[in-house]
Amino acid sequence: MRREATSHARETVMASVEDPRKDASIDRRERTPLVEPSRWSSPVLVSCMSIVFVMFYFLLRHAYSQSSEYGLDEKAADGTPLVRLPRLQPGWIFDRPQDLSDVQWRMFRGFLPLLFVGIGAYLAGSQLVRTRFRSLNARLVYYNATALVLISYFHGFNLIWLLLSAVVNFALARQAVRLPFGAGLVWAFNCGMLVLVYVSQGCHLWFTRLGMPFLDSFSGILGWDVYFKMTMLRQISYAMDYIWARKNVPVSSLEGKSAYHKAQETPLPLSHYNFFAYTAYLFYVPLFIAGPIVSFNAFINQVITPQTTYSLRDTLVMLGRVICYILGLELFLHCFYQYNFNEYGLWNGTDYGQRQFTPMEVAITGFFTLNFMYLKFLIIWRVFRVAGWFDGIDSPENMNRCVNNNYTFAGFWRSWHGSFNKWIIRYMYVPLGGSKKAFLSIWLIFTFIGLWHDLITQWLAWALCNCVFMTAEIFFINFWYSSRFARLHRHWSWRWLVSAAGASNIFLLMIANLAILHGFDGTPVFLRNAFLVPGGQFTAAVTWVFFFMGLFIMQEIRAGEARSQQAKRF
Repeated sequence: MRREATSHARETVMASVEDPRKDASIDRRERTPLVEPSRWSSPVLVSCMSIVFVMFYFLLRHAYSQSSEYGLDEKAADGTPLVRLPRLQPGWIFDRPQDLSDVQWRMFRGFLPLLFVGIGAYLAGSQLVRTRFRSLNARLVYYNATALVLISYFHGFNLIWLLLSAVVNFALARQAVRLPFGAGLVWAFNCGMLVLVYVSQGCHLWFTRLGMPFLDSFSGILGWDVYFKMTMLRQISYAMDYIWARKNVPVSSLEGKSAYHKAQETPLPLSHYNFFAYTAYLFYVPLFIAGPIVSFNAFINQVITPQTTYSLRDTLVMLGRVICYILGLELFLHCFYQYNFNEYGLWNGTDYGQRQFTPMEVAITGFFTLNFMYLKFLIIWRVFRVAGWFDGIDSPENMNRCVNNNYTFAGFWRSWHGSFNKWIIRYMYVPLGGSKKAFLSIWLIFTFIGLWHDLITQWLAWALCNCVFMTAEIFFINFWYSSRFARLHRHWSWRWLVSAAGASNIFLLMIANLAILHGFDGTPVFLRNAFLVPGGQFTAAVTWVFFFMGLFIMQEIRAGEARSQQAKRF
């Protein structure tokens, strides 16, 4: 895959170098000296890699053995395994059951054959329109027509609510230019709409109350309220891009930036901010369900001039990788049932006729649960991103680092949901004051992100954990990366200090992300069972050593990226 030149010296506190309104703050969280000799063959790195490899081997073996204990300890007369856990289904690898307890993955997996066929037909039609008509309007007609068919199938007559929201947002954007707080009005409408959709469960039975019960008779195969959150982000993107274009907001230098960044930052002629282009953007088929999130400017600029960053060969290679990821997750779910343990509370004593979990097994459950979530979202996002590549539309990469290759909150969120992070930077972080007000703005930002995902206490707990821990991280990093410690940064002991601090910070990262699953009440119980009961202190010590050794490897990976002056490979 083509890789682009990158700079490790200047990045914003929460964003990558592709900051839309050039905030000049320095992200010191993962900085390494710009030029360092390779240390992969050094005794320290060789020892760390050996220890991590051995520990990871025993981790996998224990997780596999525990999964077998719960899923394969008895067999029927015909030799078929007796499944004892809920949502384990007959598998096709190693004669083992498969864990399909995650609803989202189970649905996505079930639709995969139809999805690939549908995307293939869509892309063939798009290519035909592009070669036969060679005009922007022709492509927009195709995008709108296919979106109408798809969304009618997905959401039935609830498409009316989506269109109504789109029309109101479009009208507000047009009027917002003339109002002193027009942007605030756009935000208020979209946030209010999001809350209304959540509270009313997608305007459930509203047609019946309005005297049109026949419109409630077909609501599609997917609840539109679940997917409206993505449409809401696009509505805000269109409105803000249009307001900035009308007001001629200055654009920072684009020299050395990526092609996507240039497409995003280049304002369009005002005639291109029309309703037809707007709806084509809102409901663009490959990215409609799950993203990645693209700004309005970037989308229309790429409709006009399709992306050339990734060649057909690059796209086919990535498609091959996605297929390998799917097969890898299939193998994972045949071998490891830890997500099932977490989903049904076995770590907390829920009994399926087995013994109580040890502290180490509780910690392993949390670790494998987070890795499953990473693999699931990696596949979902890349399937749709690759579809966009085939159609000439590039989008920001999500998951551009392995989940196990992160040790700061800022770095984790730049890589986990990278496209959403860029959206937040462009439309929230910079307008709220950027790094000058980072200590205050992150509280508003993470609260918004949490409630955007869902109006439940688990996401509020996640938001609170991220706010507290990231505030502490910013303070800690700004202190230790100040000029008074410049000499220490070049000392041999610096990597040891970073490894020690980073290993501790990974614990906080795991706590924040497990809060999504367990909320305010369950997270303290999980931590107690893993690290505070008898035997838990040993588990905590072993885990910390595992992270400490891993930090040396992570730092050398980042140093290699700095040496090569190239972006990390995906």
